[in-house]
Amino acid sequence: MNENAESTNMKHMRVKKAVYIATICLVVLFLLIVIVLYVVIPIVFMLSFSVQENLMFTRFGLSRDRERFDLNLTGLRNFYVTVTDRDTNKRLSLGVWQLLPWDVVDKNEKNLTNIDYDEVLANGTYPVLLHFHGTGETRRDGFMMFLTLRLFFHVIAFDYRGYGDSSDGLMTETAVVEDCKQMYQWLRSKTKAKIYIWGRSLGASLGLRTAAESSQDGIIPAGVVVESAFTTMREEIPVHPFGQIYKWLPWLEATILRPLEENGFFFNNSKHIVQVPAPVMMFHAEDDSVIPIRLGQKLHQIAKNRNNTLGRVVFHQIPKEFNCDHYALYLYPDLPVFILNFLDMSVTKHLTNLEMKYVLPNW
Repeated sequence: MNENAESTNMKHMRVKKAVYIATICLVVLFLLIVIVLYVVIPIVFMLSFSVQENLMFTRFGLSRDRERFDLNLTGLRNFYVTVTDRDTNKRLSLGVWQLLPWDVVDKNEKNLTNIDYDEVLANGTYPVLLHFHGTGETRRDGFMMFLTLRLFFHVIAFDYRGYGDSSDGLMTETAVVEDCKQMYQWLRSKTKAKIYIWGRSLGASLGLRTAAESSQDGIIPAGVVVESAFTTMREEIPVHPFGQIYKWLPWLEATILRPLEENGFFFNNSKHIVQVPAPVMMFHAEDDSVIPIRLGQKLHQIAKNRNNTLGRVVFHQIPKEFNCDHYALYLYPDLPVFILNFLDMSVTKHLTNLEMKYVLPNW
């Protein structure tokens, strides 16, 4: 009897000891996670330019294979434009897509293989759109949007340095913008057409700064479209899905915000949008899960207060029932109408017929 009681007590003690050890381990593990998450990671971020550039210009998992971009698709030409790194004088190659307007494709349907892409671009019959993709994307990711844009524009889409099949290079905001300005200058030299700039997400920041600084050099776009943009990177980080866990940190300024700006990562749309001497059209979805619509609304208010002589500013708030979120503006059925209004032009082709005729291939 005593032996059974003693055995039972020993078992209870072992269980209590195991629970005690497990509790201590869980507490220690929790503290380690907290320390790593809220102390180690911010300090590493503060001290490492490499970490900063890779989080600003996200490229994880993106294809770098040229064959993935050299596609045999209707009215698409893949080629490369050479730019010069202003700091190193190194020549970089940027991957580019030229996508013919659907009207050109329709008129040359039986002779597309012999069409002169350079001549079509040069003649200026159709307005040209230079497309700036977002971070974590390449020019391939804009294909669904291009289906709509080609109803109105001759589309030129390119990849920044370090993205897609473009050359590698130091990823600073200024360096990437310098490439973008050279790309824009190259395009200006190749066509007599009006050139519009369309930037989405981080690409909106690059597009706005490119437009603002190029305009100071006398190369003024016909208009700028801003899709899903924030005001500044400083204001975006605390509301970004990955940044929200740090917004309450007392050392957020010292370890994240200030180091970014010390390394030139400002992405100050609030500054550049008032410097663009051209009409601006803005889109932002109510259900945007990456850049809250309130930042888009704030940017719109800033743009509205710029000099009236710079051109009109239009803001389109996309209702959440269309499920456009941050990535799918092309789902919005009124998008073609708003583009038409912005261009102040008419389309003789029936949009629905063209959209049905040139559907997304299985790739």
